[in-house]
Amino acid sequence: MNKRGYIVLGVVLLADIFMLFHINDTIGILLFLIVQCCYHYIITKRNLFYIFIIFLFSFHIYFIAIIYALVSFINLIISYHRKHWLFYTILLLGLCDICVAYQYLSHQSNLYIWLFYLPSQVYFVEKIKKN
Repeated sequence: MNKRGYIVLGVVLLADIFMLFHINDTIGILLFLIVQCCYHYIITKRNLFYIFIIFLFSFHIYFIAIIYALVSFINLIISYHRKHWLFYTILLLGLCDICVAYQYLSHQSNLYIWLFYLPSQVYFVEKIKKN
């Protein structure tokens, strides 16, 4: 696995810890935003970290979640048009994010999250090992 893949997986692990154990959902979403910025760099070779830095000072969870969703959607569209292998990871994560949003807003447990999240991470690891 290349260095970039280790970095992305490390940030994903940190974000998961913040989100799974409800340590701080805002920081968890910010970490997932960093992951999307890393995905964007993998796909386009261009940085989106300026987006993260701009919104780092806005700690309202809904605002950060909207920015995260927009960056994810941009990555999904670009990866689709470029036929990049990250398309499937981002698509599965997007479906997972819809389940997370439903769970967060409805306060009801949603096990469908894992139906999309686990395959996205397994696919990412398998592909990053090959690249």
